[in-house]
Amino acid sequence: MQDYATQINDLFNDDSYPPMIIFTGKWGIGKTYFAEKFLTFELKTKFQYKITYLSVLGITSLDDFKDLLIAKRYLEEKHDAKGVSHLTHLLATAEKVTGGSSIISNVIKGSAGAAKHYMLKNISDELFIIDDIERIECSSLKKHIIGECLTLTQSENKFIFVTDEQKLNLEQSFTEKTFSETIIFRQSPTELFLAIKPELKKLAKDEELIVTLIKENNLTNLRVLKRSLKRIESLILYLEQFSRIDYELTKSKIISDGIFIAKSFYVDNQEQITERDDKYYKAFSFRQHQNFFSYMTGKENNFENIFPESSLPQKDSHLDKLLYSQVFTLSEQDFEKGAEELKNYILNEQNVVVQKFFECFDYYEFLVSKGFLEEDERITFEKIDNIASSKQFENYEGMRSRTFVEEKYELELDRYLDSIYKDQRSQELTNLINEMGKSFKSSCLYTDAGYKTRPILHEIKIETLKQLVIGWEGRDIGYFAAFINGRVDFIGASRELEKEKEVTNELIIYLEEYQTSLPPSLKKGDIWFLLVALKKFQKSGE
Repeated sequence: MQDYATQINDLFNDDSYPPMIIFTGKWGIGKTYFAEKFLTFELKTKFQYKITYLSVLGITSLDDFKDLLIAKRYLEEKHDAKGVSHLTHLLATAEKVTGGSSIISNVIKGSAGAAKHYMLKNISDELFIIDDIERIECSSLKKHIIGECLTLTQSENKFIFVTDEQKLNLEQSFTEKTFSETIIFRQSPTELFLAIKPELKKLAKDEELIVTLIKENNLTNLRVLKRSLKRIESLILYLEQFSRIDYELTKSKIISDGIFIAKSFYVDNQEQITERDDKYYKAFSFRQHQNFFSYMTGKENNFENIFPESSLPQKDSHLDKLLYSQVFTLSEQDFEKGAEELKNYILNEQNVVVQKFFECFDYYEFLVSKGFLEEDERITFEKIDNIASSKQFENYEGMRSRTFVEEKYELELDRYLDSIYKDQRSQELTNLINEMGKSFKSSCLYTDAGYKTRPILHEIKIETLKQLVIGWEGRDIGYFAAFINGRVDFIGASRELEKEKEVTNELIIYLEEYQTSLPPSLKKGDIWFLLVALKKFQKSGE
């Protein structure tokens, strides 16, 4: 690492410039962390500076700044055990000089200007490290603070401003007159990792991989790196319980894709990963895995929702090693065994993951087209429907392993997923109607919060819906009314729920007539409550 302490000391020893330095760097690169943990220590031990560190975040006036500087220098200083007694002596002297009273209280409140001036004049031969000045919005106040510091240099005091110079937003003519130099703080990928390493447990030994990824992703933001590695480490610790997965391969993919997602989201402001570049060299990854993306961006915290165990690379699976590794990194033996298992997964495996099946087909064609494998006439795109028809497909919702090389396989996958979702939706609806026929209160429609904003009633035939309602006892009708009301009141009725308005309007027409045929009863009254809720729903969104 660059010897910043020596560079700063050399500048301070050059009396042709004011001893005022800007220590700048990009947001999140770790300026404050470095200044507090390393720079302060080196300046104290190597060059015996007496240092006071203060943040001006929240300062609203020059008097506030003076109060903070005095309080930090005399009341919180660590380099001089006699500081408080020195302050008491100064205050007593200042009280006599100014004729003031209750000076300690007044100084801290910023009201004893003469005493404050007296105390500031008695500060000499100090080094103040001032942080966060760029966060002050008022340019005039920033200039007044810098000007006050420049005045204090007349008493042999020195100042380092830890800031992002681009966000300081002061005229160059002003900074050139007040500061002797601007030092740009940079950290190498290794230095960034070493700054975080003491806080890591499982990832401390993965330094080589992480440093390479920092370099590849051009990730210079220490905050983002620290946040992402902490989340990655927690997930990896959770995955240790899965005995069947290839732990090392899974870990390396989670580290590489987690860092990529964090950089894309927090630094590049990408809400989702849509890149398709360099697709021929990308092994299977978790970059477009919806739940993993949500986890890495802080929207998902339940580990169980991220990866089903069987969706991860499996131990002793040469196929997974082939799919999750860049092909040129494999040994001859691993490649041959992986290729054999790839063909077997396409042709012979009966229970397969639908996404993985089409991605394997796509990857097989890529390997053939680039000369890695000899073509097998049994595995061609024209025969894909015939092969797929014999499979028992599983679906991992939200799971996308890799970017397809050939778009035609992605289109085929989407077509099969649509069919799977349709079958699943049909079965879901059948189960739901059966549950509602027994009791609305006990059905998933009432107990599962996911239905609160998800349209489903329009998929139930109106005749079925009528029969359900009139077959319920008053209590279930009341709970159904509460369900309808709750959806309307849940941040208003969503646009998606508009799909239900036609069927609910038909239900209103039917129930108004049906209600008149009933004698006074609990059920008749509960239908009145239901009609009120349904009519309220009809008006929602208007």
